[in-house]
Amino acid sequence: MQENGKVICKFCCDLVEVPCLRMHLHPHYKEAKRHRSLQQTWAEPIEWLKTSGWQLESQRIRCENGEFRCKCNPKPMNLYDLRGEAGHLQSKKHKDFLASLPAPEPGAEAMQREAWALKMPSACEEHIRCLVRQQTSRAKAVAARAPKAAPPVPRPMPPVAGPAAGTSTGSREAPDQAPMQEPPLPVMGKDFPRLVKGSSNVAQKDGGLWCSICDIVVKGDEETHIRTKGHVSYETIALDAYKKLQACGDKLWREGVAIKDKNAECSCGKSLNWWQLFEPNHIETKNHMKWHRNSDLPDMKTMPWEEARRRRWQQAFGQSDGQQESAAAPCEPSASSSTQEVSRKIAAQQVPSEVLPPAKKQRVLAEASEETGRAAPNTAEYPEPSTQDLADASKNAENRGVPQLKAPLTWGYFDKGKAKTLYAWCKACSFYVGVVPCPGGIPSPDAAEQGVCRHFDFDSFKSSSGK
Repeated sequence: MQENGKVICKFCCDLVEVPCLRMHLHPHYKEAKRHRSLQQTWAEPIEWLKTSGWQLESQRIRCENGEFRCKCNPKPMNLYDLRGEAGHLQSKKHKDFLASLPAPEPGAEAMQREAWALKMPSACEEHIRCLVRQQTSRAKAVAARAPKAAPPVPRPMPPVAGPAAGTSTGSREAPDQAPMQEPPLPVMGKDFPRLVKGSSNVAQKDGGLWCSICDIVVKGDEETHIRTKGHVSYETIALDAYKKLQACGDKLWREGVAIKDKNAECSCGKSLNWWQLFEPNHIETKNHMKWHRNSDLPDMKTMPWEEARRRRWQQAFGQSDGQQESAAAPCEPSASSSTQEVSRKIAAQQVPSEVLPPAKKQRVLAEASEETGRAAPNTAEYPEPSTQDLADASKNAENRGVPQLKAPLTWGYFDKGKAKTLYAWCKACSFYVGVVPCPGGIPSPDAAEQGVCRHFDFDSFKSSSGK
């Protein structure tokens, strides 16, 4: 029902402006919760009115303008006050009033039931016709106020190659919409940091040390900082977010997400750090999916600049990887060069591999066969250590007097079984390479239980881990 340009909601007893009517009724909006709650409250009384409303006449109750009045109580009531355990029909006053009435005539109940069965459908149809008339008049008024658009000017169409004469040309597809302007591409080093797996990600900046993982100035030396609890906990999350950003960062605009100055701003209203975008995955949250459904992004076609945008994004990460590898080359020789150097020294000294120490023999044989690395026995299937695993292993190593390892090696896991074993994880090679059993709290590494990688030397590892 409309009044002064507003709609009266009979459930809520509110005046609702017509532009806000969708938000008042749609279940996805917060404003509709009260309406739906009252609608469920009224469901049972309305159902009773449809099936048993014929009893109102025999109980001397009449309905006028949506209000019910009884002869025993002249105060107006709504349908909800009429029904229910505490309603007027169950009150002692009304029951005493019915007892004082004369008995109904035979057949009167059947006649009232038939009359009500005809009255309810006709009332509903009249209500629907009233709504249609109101909306039709409103639509005509809106159309009358709208400015008249000028008729389109026909333009000559360019010749289109088609089938030969005499064949059907088929229907012409509608022209595509104008492409949207390309949004800015996030810049590595400015909008998000440049990270490298297997590196400490600590470098010189403005005369000091800067940690790209923690995004802070390092107070103290690099080795101390990378062993702190905060750095260890952030490292796994940041590297994982960096990897996911590399895979889909150029397509985040399709989700309404823009990364700028190391922050992620989403059109759904959420603002968070760049590494918080994927853990948990923001685009899978309830609020974001609700906003995305109501936006135009799901229907957006492929833009002509997307392919070039993807190539520029991949080139940015490729150049970053190449720079990091070239910067690390002077400090860390490649596996092939170290293999040639070891082979040359062995050949020059004419030392057979059988007489070498076990640890050195294992390393030399791996390098001679150009093997890049091998996990410690029975650890190949172990998953990558979590943040909690790294923290537990570091704490247990400290409690047993075992010093921390030099990057990219770190204590990755502690087995609380009978042997109380510590496992060394190589961040560069991504496997467990060192094993240190600590029975009785005494570290006792064995050469036969170790793995092979170019960052791991068993002799120095043994001297630092145990006797």
